[in-house]
Amino acid sequence: RCFQSSLLGEFIFLFFSFCSSTMCQLLLYRINFQKNITVDDVATHCGLTRSYFGKIFKDEFDKSPQTFLIRLRMTKATELLLKTDLSIGEISASVGYPDQLHFSKSFKNIFGCSPKQWRTEHRGKE
Repeated sequence: RCFQSSLLGEFIFLFFSFCSSTMCQLLLYRINFQKNITVDDVATHCGLTRSYFGKIFKDEFDKSPQTFLIRLRMTKATELLLKTDLSIGEISASVGYPDQLHFSKSFKNIFGCSPKQWRTEHRGKE
């Protein structure tokens, strides 16, 4: 499958600056957003160690790749909460969190409320 979100285009664009080979770029395009993508996976595809990849990413973008990926997933989750009637479990799985409880805890850590509360408060404000 191809990417399901334009946000992933941003993610891939940022990683391209660290991936000089065509093979790396092709592999990154094949990554599916719904899979549990790890920083190790991306670093490996780029031919870098996780620690070196993390260092140069943080130096360039002032945040860790993991933080960036979590934010990317949560941004996609907010889009789905606003624009669909998918259940929280379906949204969780669609943004790479097979465990709904883990997703809800991460979401609350970033937005200060549960996904259900966020949906209720933000629906109709578009």
